[in-house]
Amino acid sequence: MQTRGKNIAILILAAGAGTRMGKAKQLLPWGKTTLLGNAIEAASTLGSDVFVVLGAHAPQIKKEINQKVNFIQNDNWQLGMGTSIAKGVKHMAETKAYDAVIIMVADQPLLGSAYLQELTTAYFNGPEKIVATIYGKGHGVPALFDHTYFDKLSQLDQDVGAKFLMRKNLEDLKGLHPKESLTDIDTWATYTKLFNEHFPKNEAQNHDS
Repeated sequence: MQTRGKNIAILILAAGAGTRMGKAKQLLPWGKTTLLGNAIEAASTLGSDVFVVLGAHAPQIKKEINQKVNFIQNDNWQLGMGTSIAKGVKHMAETKAYDAVIIMVADQPLLGSAYLQELTTAYFNGPEKIVATIYGKGHGVPALFDHTYFDKLSQLDQDVGAKFLMRKNLEDLKGLHPKESLTDIDTWATYTKLFNEHFPKNEAQNHDS
């Protein structure tokens, strides 16, 4: 098997409005940082370039995030995650040559740096060009795509997302079962429960504050 390059970019999707939360979900407190800040910290441990796709709340998020990242604006964020992936990968690939990209979201705080490292290790050790997280009978993010998929990723839209590419290229796909929880923070109940479980000495901020 040909040796694979180790120049892997990280693309964090953080363009959503968080309408069910009533505020910018990306900036909800998580430990000493925020949900997005936590995702950036996890990504940064790989020593890779980190790109963050923003849409709703972009000015507010840029003001609050002090970490070294490359922000990408998706003005079509309301059309779905596929548009954010396309915008992000296109911009990333134009920045410099990367061997692969890990696509992740900001609202899965329990999938940290250790799991991202598992994705990269599986990629380096196997022939597959896509390494994705197993969800029941399907696959999703976090997911790693070899550079040979950059063109296809940059053409995604609201109707065709990354999961479509995975289903259509099963011969290239390796699935991983993470040891950590796959919980997405989509409601206040989920956020408060997870926050208090992991930071019991603190209380999650009330959504009216």
